[in-house]
Amino acid sequence: MSCPDEQAYIQALSPWCRHAETEFYAFGEEMGYYGTGFTVWGDQTNAKFIGAYCALAGSEHLDEQAAGMSREAVFDRAQKALRYAVRTHVSGGVRGVDGRAWGNTWLSPLSLERMMPGVDAVWEQLPAELREGLLRVISSDADSVLEVEFPTDRFIGQGHSTPAESNYWKGAICARAALMQPDHPHAADWQERANMQFMNSLSVPQDAERDEVVAGRTIQEWHIGANLHPNYIFEHHGFFNPGYTAIVLSNMAMIDDAFRRRGVPAPETLHHNLIPTWQTLKRFVGERGRLLRAGGDQRQRYLYCQCYLLSVLAFMGRHIGDPVARLLEQSAFANILRDAEASGDGSFLSGRLTHFAQQNIYYYTRLESDVAVSLALAAQYHRDYDPPEPASVEAFRAQVRGSFIEPGANLVSARSDDLFVSWCLHSPTKKPCGLFIPSGGDHLAEWEQNMVGEVTAQFDQCQPKLDWGWEAAGEGCFVALAQWYEFDETLIVEGWRGGANGQHHYCLAALPDGRSAVVLSRVQVIDYPIHVRRLKGLKLNIANDIFNDNGRTYRWAGGEQMIAADSPSYVLPTGSKWICADDAVGVIALRGADGIALTADAGRTAGYGGSLHYDQICAPYWEGLRRVFPGEVLWDIAVQLVAGNAEEVEAQARRDSAAPATCEDSQVSGVAVTGLDGNRYAVVANFSPDAREFDIICPGAQVLAGEAELKSQKVVLAPQRAALLRL
Repeated sequence: MSCPDEQAYIQALSPWCRHAETEFYAFGEEMGYYGTGFTVWGDQTNAKFIGAYCALAGSEHLDEQAAGMSREAVFDRAQKALRYAVRTHVSGGVRGVDGRAWGNTWLSPLSLERMMPGVDAVWEQLPAELREGLLRVISSDADSVLEVEFPTDRFIGQGHSTPAESNYWKGAICARAALMQPDHPHAADWQERANMQFMNSLSVPQDAERDEVVAGRTIQEWHIGANLHPNYIFEHHGFFNPGYTAIVLSNMAMIDDAFRRRGVPAPETLHHNLIPTWQTLKRFVGERGRLLRAGGDQRQRYLYCQCYLLSVLAFMGRHIGDPVARLLEQSAFANILRDAEASGDGSFLSGRLTHFAQQNIYYYTRLESDVAVSLALAAQYHRDYDPPEPASVEAFRAQVRGSFIEPGANLVSARSDDLFVSWCLHSPTKKPCGLFIPSGGDHLAEWEQNMVGEVTAQFDQCQPKLDWGWEAAGEGCFVALAQWYEFDETLIVEGWRGGANGQHHYCLAALPDGRSAVVLSRVQVIDYPIHVRRLKGLKLNIANDIFNDNGRTYRWAGGEQMIAADSPSYVLPTGSKWICADDAVGVIALRGADGIALTADAGRTAGYGGSLHYDQICAPYWEGLRRVFPGEVLWDIAVQLVAGNAEEVEAQARRDSAAPATCEDSQVSGVAVTGLDGNRYAVVANFSPDAREFDIICPGAQVLAGEAELKSQKVVLAPQRAALLRL
C-alpha cells in the first residue's frame, strides 16, 4: 500500500460515522453524546468522538457518501457533543446522563487533550458560546492541576507503576491553557507547572546529575524524581508495556501540534528525553507496526495503546523526519484497515468484538473512539507536510539489532534480522512472560502465560507467586533465570487454605545465532498434594485470527494440519518431537516430552472480553485428574525454539542434543544444542541459593552471557545464576 497522508486517514475515518450514529444519543435539544455519556472513561469516549468528528468536518477530504452524512450534519453532531462536554463539566453547572459532572480529576485532562487537535481544526467555525465554554473547561482543569501534589517514582509502592502518563497530560493541559489564554491571571502559574510536569514525566535517574540548561534551569534543578528506568522504559500497572510509552509520546504530539498550529514555539521542556525514549520504544515495535509487549498486557489484543502508536509514528516522522517512523506508520495503518475490513459496517472493531459490545458497551465505545481519534490525530499531523520517504526494512533492522537489558524492570531482549526474543519477570498474570517473534511475524504474538507453561489444579481460588528472577545480556544474546510458584493463596471451599506450591524453575536463553532460543523448565510439587486437572508444558502461543487470514498450517514429523481460527476446542497430539507453525516458528522437544501437542480453546479468549483467537504448542500436554504428591515432578523439559520453515525445523531436530555437564542435582539444569549457525552452545542454570560446581564435557567453553567460572574441566555457577556458553 502507499504511504498514508491526511487524505488517506480522513477517508479511512469517514465510514466510522455510520457506526458512531448508532451510539449517539440526544440529551435535550441542544446536546448529545457518543457512548454512554457516563463520567470517567465515558466522558473521554465522548471527547474522542468530538475530536474525530471535528477533524472530519474540518477536512476537505471528508467522504460524505462513505460517512452517510453531509459535512454540515457531521459538524452539527460535533457541536452537540461538545456542548454536552462543556456544560456537564464541573465548571458548567449541568449534570450528565448519569447524574454526575466530569472534570478536575487525574484523568480529565486526557479527555481534553485527545479532543483538542480535532477541535482546533474547526475553532474559528465554532459558535462563541462553545469557544468560551471550552476555554472555561480548560482553565478549570488546569487550575485543578495546580492544587494537587506532584508524584514521581519509578518503583511506586514497589508495585512497578509510575505516573509518567498522567504527569505529562496534566502538564499538557496547563501548557494549553497558557497558550490559549496568555493574558489570564493564572497563565504564568500554568506554564510553570507545565514545565515541571514535562520535565518529570519521561524523567530518568541520571537527570538528577545533568547540568544542561532547559527553560532557564539546569535539568537537575527541574528534577524531582525518576519515572523511567535508566534505559528509558517504564513499568505501569505492575509490568513493562511499551504501549504506555506510546501513550506519553502521543500526548506530547498533541500539545506539540497546538503550538505548531498557532505558530508559537513550543516550550523547551515539552520534548524532554523524547529522542532516547523514542529510540528505546522502536526496539519494541515489530516490522508490521505492532507493539511487541514483552511484559504482556491484560487488555484487548492489538488495540489498547496500539492505535495511539499510529499518531506517535506520524508525529516522529514530522518532528524529527525519522524515515523508520514512516515505515512503521504505513504498517500500523494497514493493521487498523484490516480490523475495519473485517468489521464491514463502518465500525473498526465489530469484526473481533461484537460479543464484547453486548457485554460492555461503555468499554466497547471507548475502544472504538480510541481508533477513530487516532486516525484524526494522524490526519492533523500530516496537514501541510511533506513526509520523508519510508526507510527500508533493512535500515530499521540495523537500528534495533542487538541485545537490550533493563535490570530495574527485570527485562531483557535480543533482536536480530530474523528474530525478536524477550523475557520479562513481571506480567499481568503474576508470572513471567516470554516472546519469540520471527521478523515480520507480529501477527503471531499472544502473550497470555506465553512460553512459561500452565498448570490447572482443583483449587477454587489461587494465584501464582514470583520468588526471584535474574537476567544477563551478551552480544546479540541473553540468559534469564527465575523461580516462581504456580499456586499460592490456594482455597478449596468451604474453608481449606494452602500456601505456595508447584515450584517452577525456569531458564530462557536467546542464542547468538539470531534464530533460536532454549527453554529449561521444571515444575515440582512441594509441601502438600495437589489434584492436577491439566498440564501445558512450554505453552507457546500462536495468534490465529484475521491478521493471518483466519488460519494457520502446522507441520510435524508425519503430519500436517490447517487450523481455522474459529475451530472448536481441540487437542491434537502429534507424537512428534518437532512442529512448525506457518513456516515461521518451530518448537523442538529436546528432552522431557514424549511428543508435542497442539491445542486451543473455542472462540476468542485472549485479553479482557476476549479479542483474539490463538493456538498453543505444548510440550508436554496432559489432562485428566491426577493426585500428585510432594516431591513429584510435573515436567522437566528442555526445548529449542527456532525461527524458520518446516524443513529447517525438521533438520534442526535431527541434530544431536545432550546434557552439557554431569551433576546429580535437581537444583541444576542444562542442555547442549547446535545453533542454526552451526556452533555448539550450552545453557546451564543453578537454582540453588548455594554455588554449584560440576564437570563439563567441553573444557574449551566460552561464556557468552551470564555468570560462570570455568576451571579446567569444571564449571562453577554462582547461587541463582545461569550462563550461556559456546562450546
